[in-house]
Amino acid sequence: MLLERRAFAAAAMALWPAAWAVASSSDDAIRVGKNVQVSRAHDRIAHNEVLLAADPADAGRLLGCSMAFDPQRNKTFTIVYSSSDGGQTWSPTLETANMEFSGDPACALGKNRRAYYMALGWQDDGKVVDPIYRSGDSGATWSAPLLLHSFHGLDREYLSVDNTGGKFDGRVYAHATGWARPMEGSRQAADISLFTSRDGGASFLGPVKRTSVGKRYVLGVGNSVVLSDGSVVMIFGEVNRYWNDEGDEGDVPASTAEKANGTLEVLTSSDGGESLETASSVSDFHMLWPPLATSMIASLAVDPGSTAFKDRLYAVWPDQRSGRQEILLAHSEDKGKSWSKPIVVNDDAPGAPPGRDHLMPTVAANKDGIVAVAWYDRRDNPDNLGWWVRLRASRDGGETFLPSVRVSEAPSAYGASDQWTVLANATGGGKKPPAAGPDAKPAGGPIAVTLALNGFQFNGGHTGGMAAGADGRFHPFWIDNRTGIAQLWTAAVTVPGAAVKNGSAELALLDDVSDAIELRTLATDYDRKSNRLSVKVRLKNTSNQTLQGPLKLRLIDLSSQLGQPRAENSDNGISGSGAVWTIGGGAAGGSLGPGQESSDQELTFRISDLTSFRDEKTIRYLFASFRARVLGKRVPPKEAPKP
Repeated sequence: MLLERRAFAAAAMALWPAAWAVASSSDDAIRVGKNVQVSRAHDRIAHNEVLLAADPADAGRLLGCSMAFDPQRNKTFTIVYSSSDGGQTWSPTLETANMEFSGDPACALGKNRRAYYMALGWQDDGKVVDPIYRSGDSGATWSAPLLLHSFHGLDREYLSVDNTGGKFDGRVYAHATGWARPMEGSRQAADISLFTSRDGGASFLGPVKRTSVGKRYVLGVGNSVVLSDGSVVMIFGEVNRYWNDEGDEGDVPASTAEKANGTLEVLTSSDGGESLETASSVSDFHMLWPPLATSMIASLAVDPGSTAFKDRLYAVWPDQRSGRQEILLAHSEDKGKSWSKPIVVNDDAPGAPPGRDHLMPTVAANKDGIVAVAWYDRRDNPDNLGWWVRLRASRDGGETFLPSVRVSEAPSAYGASDQWTVLANATGGGKKPPAAGPDAKPAGGPIAVTLALNGFQFNGGHTGGMAAGADGRFHPFWIDNRTGIAQLWTAAVTVPGAAVKNGSAELALLDDVSDAIELRTLATDYDRKSNRLSVKVRLKNTSNQTLQGPLKLRLIDLSSQLGQPRAENSDNGISGSGAVWTIGGGAAGGSLGPGQESSDQELTFRISDLTSFRDEKTIRYLFASFRARVLGKRVPPKEAPKP
């Protein structure tokens, strides 16, 4: 649903936080390898909810994990799959079918072929168990599990390993949603619980916790990453108001275009897991609950050490602020303390069929500084239930993106031939329920039986997977039902080149001097026959330093309410994000002294696929909206002569 704007200015500002990032590039195209069916050994069992890990030193070694449902046994459990040839072939190496129920798989790879796996579940007697398995051969074989002890169970856990070679090298981290009880009353507060192993997963300390207070509630915990200094960063969602006034009932309120129902945040431990710092906000979070046909969990990645963007953090998440679910991205240059304004990554035009939701975003950064985002995309699925997997990549630290490509060779689609799995569940009577979570109830009462579709039928689970291998290739890990039942797939994706500051070798030598520049908009012109739009701009140096020219104006994003905008006269031929204009005038070489102005520069755009100005009660005003940086060099003032 399109949002009603009360004024032109309000509409312009509202588009900026989630600007549609139009990208064009003349560089080599993204190359997608052949799709590989990871779960071929279990091709009669429905899979969902996946994660993937890559060996930091060996490009051949990958470790994937998934939930699975076997209707013949009416059992949900988890499976680990291992590959030693870069994802070309896979073998199942571990199952947790010995438990009555098991889910939320998590896997990680460390140095020296060490591997770790964790799942959550309960046994036949209702006892909650949180087993962690270890492997010394990249997941080919596994030790007996260590049972991680936690108060009242955990929910949606993740594993990460410090592979930095620093003071915390080799530490293993497990974090999840936990629970805490107040001094009095029945309310349980949700928290982030962090466990730490200093002996390669043989034992764990903790947890250390940060708890949602008041009426807030942790919901939608994502993964963690480790920075080069050994800091571990975790991403999660927090509902702004969950509990009622009495504190005995909770529910997730609906979000609106004007008001988010949650916040996306990160927590950091910089002392090897001994404590957690204060949470930092990434963005407002417009989450959909319950996510029966969408998703709600964010994904986090860190640049592992490229020259241009070492330790830059990237967060992606599914967000409803536009009236449909889209994929947003923000980045942090200061280890998660502050974050950029979010941009929209999915590149279907704003005039695309209304209501198409995208879901399950994952993000990874490779050794060359390239960041890739993959997601389940519904632009080509009229029922808004099926999906194709698409991927976009950025070579400039997540500011602009190459056009998306299809990764999956076939869609996940729903019709007459695909197999729908039905889950049977019985509660009450003498059956003891698991003593976990805020809604746990004692045994007793009449017996109740439910027969329902697998809750992950139309979204593939709560998580997707992607990892960057040691050779720089990306490995999306996803679910689709092309064989008639939900199966696990992957493909190797190559993004040529390497990341570079400001998007090119020429611009990498320049600095962002936008904070010293006032951009003045002068004459505008719009031709209705050709839908050509132009604006003349002029730059003014508002600082007390000389800015060495030539100055470059570089678009970060470009969007429109009325169609697809394209820059027509950029110097580098790019028509969207990344378009560059050279601004002349001022002193020799285009330099601007303090208070000096440039010559005028005309920016020309064309709007294609123009839509109606009116949609029911909504009037669309904006032909084009963009953000830009001015790049140049600061010339420090001359020092005063010494007496």
